[in-house]
Amino acid sequence: MKNSIKELELEIEIALTKLDIRETKILIKKYEKKVSKEKEKLKKKYKYESQEELREAFENDVITLKEFDKIQNYFESQEKSINEIFLEYLKRNNAEDLKHLKRLEDELLVEIARS
Repeated sequence: MKNSIKELELEIEIALTKLDIRETKILIKKYEKKVSKEKEKLKKKYKYESQEELREAFENDVITLKEFDKIQNYFESQEKSINEIFLEYLKRNNAEDLKHLKRLEDELLVEIARS
């Protein structure tokens, strides 16, 4: 039977949403790598993975009070980079797009059943 205009519109929107999801997944992978590199760089810069390690280094005179304060400040702030924030945004949007795609596909099935 001939597709209705509604079915064609749904098929187009489904195709566009799938394309959007695919492109967003590519961006997510790209930004996951960027964020991972940023975190590795910070680890190398500060050399300490925990506040306990930092305290030990200070107590054993491996670092100065000034260095201790600077690194302690890093641990306490743990501010997110713009790349981390954008990655979270991409993941949220991708999850919403996946939900939207499911609704569209369900709607298309209903529309096909009607015709």
